Amino acid sequence: QSNGTHQCIYVRHFSPAGPGAESILYGTGTTDSANPTIAFDSSGNAFATWIQGGAVYEAHYSASAGTWSAPVNLATNSNTAYAPSLSVDGSGDAVVAWIQSNGTNPVVYTTVYSASAGTWSTASAIESGQAALPAAGGVVVTSIAGSYAVVNWLQVNGSSNWLYQSTYSSGAWNAPTEVDSYTAVTQAGVAIDSRGHVSNVYQVIGGANNSTS
Repeated sequence: QSNGTHQCIYVRHFSPAGPGAESILYGTGTTDSANPTIAFDSSGNAFATWIQGGAVYEAHYSASAGTWSAPVNLATNSNTAYAPSLSVDGSGDAVVAWIQSNGTNPVVYTTVYSASAGTWSTASAIESGQAALPAAGGVVVTSIAGSYAVVNWLQVNGSSNWLYQSTYSSGAWNAPTEVDSYTAVTQAGVAIDSRGHVSNVYQVIGGANNSTS
């Protein structure tokens, strides 16, 4: 919603007692904000993320205090970012992934939040291929469960999109693997459990029929 100058991020919290007042979560800077996402843990604490130019902002809501923190920029460079994805588990651990140029080509960046430490890891690229990455929202998806996390993304291969994945365990991201290389993959989804088991769902477009795996 515009504040009269540029698009800002607004927030309004609802509870069983009724809705709270609307407020601007972020309304500074000179460029539009976009792609807001929000997720809660099991205690009612929330994380919100959004894109503004070359920044990937995050703020979190404290259920006990009833207030939002000041936004922090998770990105480590100022190149234009897009397609952010946020996931939060029941304990308050979180993962954010997005696409951003490393100065040469667009790559997938990610950062992990530790609820026990109360800090975000330094954003790092989990793939560095030369292939193009689609810019539309939803081409990057995430999931987290305790010490395990996963990021899936679509990557252009010739005339189609292939699906790739990187998993997080023992405090580090593993090398990307190819999930599928059908003629065209779209609408990817992913989930991980507390044992590190991953399930993928995605739509395959090709020939006369569409299929979901």
